[in-house]
Amino acid sequence: MTSRFSAAMPSRRASQRRAVITGVNGFVGRHVAQSLTDADWSVVGIGHDDQPTEHVGKFVDDYVSADLTREWPSILAPDAVIHLAGLSALTPSFAAPQTYITVNSSMVTHMGEWLLERESPTRVLIVSSGAVYDTREQTPIDEDRRTRTVSPYAVSKVLVEKQAEYYAARGLDMVVARPFNHIGPGQTTGFLLPDLLAGVQASGERPMVVGDLGTRRDYTDVRDVANAYRLLVESDLGDDRVFNVCSGRPVAGSELLEELLRALGRGPIDLIVDEDRFRPTDPREVRGDAGLLRARTGWSPTISLEQTVRDFVAAALTE
Repeated sequence: MTSRFSAAMPSRRASQRRAVITGVNGFVGRHVAQSLTDADWSVVGIGHDDQPTEHVGKFVDDYVSADLTREWPSILAPDAVIHLAGLSALTPSFAAPQTYITVNSSMVTHMGEWLLERESPTRVLIVSSGAVYDTREQTPIDEDRRTRTVSPYAVSKVLVEKQAEYYAARGLDMVVARPFNHIGPGQTTGFLLPDLLAGVQASGERPMVVGDLGTRRDYTDVRDVANAYRLLVESDLGDDRVFNVCSGRPVAGSELLEELLRALGRGPIDLIVDEDRFRPTDPREVRGDAGLLRARTGWSPTISLEQTVRDFVAAALTE
């Protein structure tokens, strides 16, 4: 069952490129919609909600409400699809492994079959994850690193990559992005930075309970990630089809907390470390290598960690 919501946007020009963003109402979707609109694309959003969020509505020409696990909606074949929709939180996947696999793969099947029927030249960007990599070695991770599925979430992402490979063999123009951790305005709890903010706000003057803040992860501002996705549907990529999206700079959770407190105008706070929150199998450091993306598109991250955290806090306190 699909329904359409027409956004109050100017009519697109016949010469405008047209992109579809699935999962447009999510954390990343609003930023991708803005990046595309700023680059003079006409944007159609697809989401599960009845209408676009306030932030998304400003950047889409059209919005379709659809359950992509059941069908792909009847729309004009676009020049590009950026496929963000799906279950994206790693930890909950352990409690619902088959749900993650079924939901994330079924949407790609419906999209791929719909495009095959139309013999569409659409560039499709499948957003996978840096979580598919074997992280037991601590050298920078490039696209040649082997995969290792240590969560149902990672299994589902490897599966959708294999689906992209299959549909590419059938003639579709499929590209895979493997983003590492991304943060920024609009991110909600369930991820480290918003969880830290919630913890600080709830603790008041009491000590704050935290997990292991010593692990280091490769964080990129979500707006830089959005620009990378846009460039991946705009650029001539040659024969390369899989691209890391990452900053190449690992940051400890403790550093994120320091930046957060600085953005809030607060001094250091007392912490209680809860070892029950530790994951013994977690690598101490993850560092990505986005050299291939840079070589094919000219992309590089432009927003500092400090700016990212300030903008995240400003948005969280006003939205």
